[in-house]
Amino acid sequence: MKRNYVLFGCLFVLLVLSSSLWGYPTFFGTDGIYRTYSARATEMGYLTFGLHGDYSYADVAGSDSTRNFGNIHTFLGYAPITFFEFALAAQIQMRYFHRPHTEDTYDFAFKNLRPIAKLGIPVFSDTINQVGFTLGTAGFVNIPWEPIARTDSQMVEKGFIGTVPRSASFGALFLADF
Repeated sequence: MKRNYVLFGCLFVLLVLSSSLWGYPTFFGTDGIYRTYSARATEMGYLTFGLHGDYSYADVAGSDSTRNFGNIHTFLGYAPITFFEFALAAQIQMRYFHRPHTEDTYDFAFKNLRPIAKLGIPVFSDTINQVGFTLGTAGFVNIPWEPIARTDSQMVEKGFIGTVPRSASFGALFLADF
């Protein structure tokens, strides 16, 4: 019986936490959380911006060398009218090979630019009970930028994954929120 209370308590806490996070901007500058879009649009006149980074490294077996890898995600979003928002997101990549007592190899370049437009219309909204249903759509374009070509072969020799040539891509999402 006690196990059921613990399970119910954990589910309740998870539900409360996940429902309270819907209003934060995504990596892409629109309403949502982390990399998940929300059908709701940011309120009219709101400006969102953010900067998020991640970093990792790996030791090279049998040596004192390390491979370092990092990404910076930055965005700027704005809602000029009710139910509509647009944003511009950019990703910057860093690769760095460190070997003691020798010259290091690195590159630092823009990886991706993503303009986004989103429309979110509330179908049903109950402000007293704080429940509602929203339908929306988002369109975006991924504009890839490649790392500096002169250092890519050096980075592959050091164990990094090489640059994969990409072309621009378009996408659209149908969104629904409860």
